[in-house]
Amino acid sequence: MADLKYTPVAHNHKDFLEKASKRKGFPESYEAQATAHALAHAMLSARMRTGLTQEAVADRMGTTKARYRGWEVEAGMRRLWHRSRDMPRP
Repeated sequence: MADLKYTPVAHNHKDFLEKASKRKGFPESYEAQATAHALAHAMLSARMRTGLTQEAVADRMGTTKARYRGWEVEAGMRRLWHRSRDMPRP
């Protein structure tokens, strides 16, 4: 197990969307998540622009780092991934 090495996986979101949009129900599901995607983008952009960590934002909001991280992630691609993964494949 000590020999394991992190290898990042390349992701091209444009290609992903092109392929995924061919699956039944995906475009509607993706569109339904537009607000969540916009929120995640706004949260992450604001945090990165200010140079704050998730922990610093959480402190200012009066919550925990774990809860804030959950909001940032939940508002983003995780929700879309879980929903699209369970859709029937062509």
